Amino acid sequence: MGSGKGACHHLSVRTPGESSHEEECLLLNASEHDLLPGVLYDWRTDLELEGKLSRLPLLADALLGLVDQGVVEARRFSPELVVAGTFEVLSREDLAEALADPATWQYTARGWTHRDEGVCIVRTAQAARPPIGTADAL
Repeated sequence: MGSGKGACHHLSVRTPGESSHEEECLLLNASEHDLLPGVLYDWRTDLELEGKLSRLPLLADALLGLVDQGVVEARRFSPELVVAGTFEVLSREDLAEALADPATWQYTARGWTHRDEGVCIVRTAQAARPPIGTADAL
């Protein structure tokens, strides 16, 4: 990649004019219903954790942009919510606040073991629709 950015560990090289590296990494992880610590692990594999944490505003802004576009949704999970078979969809305001907290991007002891605690991103049904104005949208 000419940009000097490490690829999300399971992304192919993108061509100019497509989504940003951050958006591509977020979209791929959202299709996997990944917790934010997993996203952080996959993003910028050329950097150690401290380097990633210092650049979190870039990744957070990209995530907020995808939420604003309606293609990604952020959900908070807890053991209690998982047992009840539900989750909390975070509003944009609550998500922005959560993203500003570095702890949101780190696994809790339970979250690491059980993957049932933290903020998860998922692609929305809108993300699966073809863009308006394309032949596929008709």
